[in-house]
Amino acid sequence: MAGGAWERRVAKLMEAQFYMSELDRRHDSWISLRDLILEIVVIVLIGGEIWLAWKQGKDEDTLMDKQNAVLANLQTSSSATANTLGKLETTTEVMNGAIQRQLGILSQVSLAITFDIGQRRINITNNGNQNLELWGNRLADQKPTIDNEPRIIPRGGYYYLLAGNFYKEATEKLKDKPESFIPFEVYLKDDTGSEFVAKSQFLAQWDGGVLQLHSQTTSIEKRRWGKRLP
Repeated sequence: MAGGAWERRVAKLMEAQFYMSELDRRHDSWISLRDLILEIVVIVLIGGEIWLAWKQGKDEDTLMDKQNAVLANLQTSSSATANTLGKLETTTEVMNGAIQRQLGILSQVSLAITFDIGQRRINITNNGNQNLELWGNRLADQKPTIDNEPRIIPRGGYYYLLAGNFYKEATEKLKDKPESFIPFEVYLKDDTGSEFVAKSQFLAQWDGGVLQLHSQTTSIEKRRWGKRLP
């Protein structure tokens, strides 16, 4: 009886050892599987980091290429703009020159200086297209006369200077001569303030005992004519 009980205990002990060994084996297998999974996860993470780094590098290269392309386009555009501005400047200079030439033609001073024998006065007619300022005049070898204020000769209008004394002097000078040329000039300004000198001459001659004066405008010159103006 005692021997049979002992055998049963030994059998139970061996069965328990078997189960314990099986549990240890299964536990070791689970640890190995867990370690394997963790290793796989680590490998995946490392691979993901490598892929992200590669993609980021590729994106940076693409961005750099785009930036380089933008800079190249900007440089090309700047060069084209500079060329355009250069051409525009040249065109502007040409246009300004043409306008100035045109204005020079359009604003050309034109005068007619005549002598009215009946009224004994000198008429100065403005045939140009702008108003003129008459500042003074000079007859023959006399000293120029410059006024403090101008007399306006409007476009298409005229201004006259009384010349009774001039007529008398011309009569006296021609006592022993059949004819004589007497120079006369006037000092003017246009609308822009530019100064002009208009020169003419009178042909004094006798006609049946009567003094006749014929005038002719010889030149109109853009020139400063004195420093006596206020």
